[in-house]
Amino acid sequence: MKFFSLTRLKNYLIYQSTLFKNFLKKVSKNPYFLKI
Repeated sequence: MKFFSLTRLKNYLIYQSTLFKNFLKKVSKNPYFLKI
């Protein structure tokens, strides 16, 4: 059970980091955000 939860946590963190990278790509392409 512990191993399973650790695996889920790892997958969750990978998922979050992927979302964050995609978000940064969108922001860097958006001129409005670059002004801030």
